Amino acid sequence: MPEIHPEVRLTQDLFSNYSSARSDWASQAAEDAEFRAGKQWSDKQVKSLRARAQEPLVVNVIHPAVEQAKAMLTANSPRFQSTGRDTSDTKVGRIFSDLMSWVWDISNGNTELKQCIDDYYVKGMGVMVSYIAPDADFGKGEVYIKSIDPFSVYFDADSQDPFCRDASNIIIAKRITEI
Repeated sequence: MPEIHPEVRLTQDLFSNYSSARSDWASQAAEDAEFRAGKQWSDKQVKSLRARAQEPLVVNVIHPAVEQAKAMLTANSPRFQSTGRDTSDTKVGRIFSDLMSWVWDISNGNTELKQCIDDYYVKGMGVMVSYIAPDADFGKGEVYIKSIDPFSVYFDADSQDPFCRDASNIIIAKRITEI
């Protein structure tokens, strides 16, 4: 059997530690997503109701509430503003404001933000990431913003900051099954 590279071994160890630390959250978030999708009765409750000749009706108030929150929070595109320390920095500040607006627009920022808000309201965590696409813009590269499924993100279990800014590592892993 070939020897595993030390960095690969370290990543695998971190991944197993981080995934075991968040297993309770992941199972609860999956249950919450199912609840929002309409599975609001347990199998035992469904059997009990049907035994009494009653149909288990679902009046889903979660879905419209989440959709309303997304609509309210993304009604307008955000405005970016940067301020210089002195008067000579105003042009540079304007360039950075325009640059952030450009990145937001080419990334379909409102759509990505809607998905992030949906994940936050339903699963308890919304994640957005900025990344560089080196092949975009005819090979010149471009910066984009993307919403990531929270089930694919693994944070350091020792992180104390609510936004995980103090995390020593953040792993983004997507499991792809073989065909």
